[in-house]
Amino acid sequence: SPMSMLRLGVRGLRCQAPKRTVVAMASPRLRAMPAREVKNLLQSEAGAGVVVLDVRDYDFEGGHIRGCINRPAASFDKDADVDKFIDTELGPGVKTVVVHCALSQVRGPYTAQRLLSRIQKRSAVGSQSPEVVVMSRGWLGAAQIMAEDEDLTCTCQDASCYRQHAVQMLGGEDDANIL
Repeated sequence: SPMSMLRLGVRGLRCQAPKRTVVAMASPRLRAMPAREVKNLLQSEAGAGVVVLDVRDYDFEGGHIRGCINRPAASFDKDADVDKFIDTELGPGVKTVVVHCALSQVRGPYTAQRLLSRIQKRSAVGSQSPEVVVMSRGWLGAAQIMAEDEDLTCTCQDASCYRQHAVQMLGGEDDANIL
């Protein structure tokens, strides 16, 4: 039978699960970068070529890496939106894109994979593309490691910082004037 019984240890629950054939696909591979390595990279001379993409939405309040770009993961669902991000935010000097969410378990890796696959699909053969990495343990892990570095982190107590992120979230200056 193409169906196999799967017995879960939760109150004898049984469900039918189809057998699946695993097919190796040529997909872009993501690298996890520990928060300490991200910190060192941002503090090095190479830090100028780094874009930090924070894909948290409502949970963005409460702190972030200074200079990050905040776009919710859902805004990377459509290819056209990913392409627009690439065109507007990833200039020729960008060498590394660090993507994260709160824990970098779902939203961060999803967005990084979407971004990486679109970059690779659009890149000319032989052209240099930025490396896309997922920051291990997300913002919650980074906050512990970077907490003492006010030059690296921000809690948005500064009105200009809060406004800057509101402009990013709302998509432009006109929408942010309501703040």
